[in-house]
Amino acid sequence: MHQYSIHIYWNEDEKSFVADVPELVGCTGTGATHEEALSAVHPEIEAWIDSARGAGHPIPAPQGQPQQQNKKSRGGRRQERIEQRRRKREQGRHERRHSS
Repeated sequence: MHQYSIHIYWNEDEKSFVADVPELVGCTGTGATHEEALSAVHPEIEAWIDSARGAGHPIPAPQGQPQQQNKKSRGGRRQERIEQRRRKREQGRHERRHSS
């Protein structure tokens, strides 16, 4: 598994979320939700690295910090709850948009 940073943002023109890997120029994935964009970018990362290796190009080192697997602090747990609520709201919006 890679340790590259992935930035996810909303693209108003495309009406979709974009997951971008800053260290790998042009490596992106898109989706209707954050989760879909994140899932779409992982195969793109592998393809980008395979293509660079095949062409003999250097592969940038990941600049992201590896996630700690140890116990989360109070702030980490709070941030996780906030993120869960955000995902739930996003899912509700997505379902309302597509149920009309």
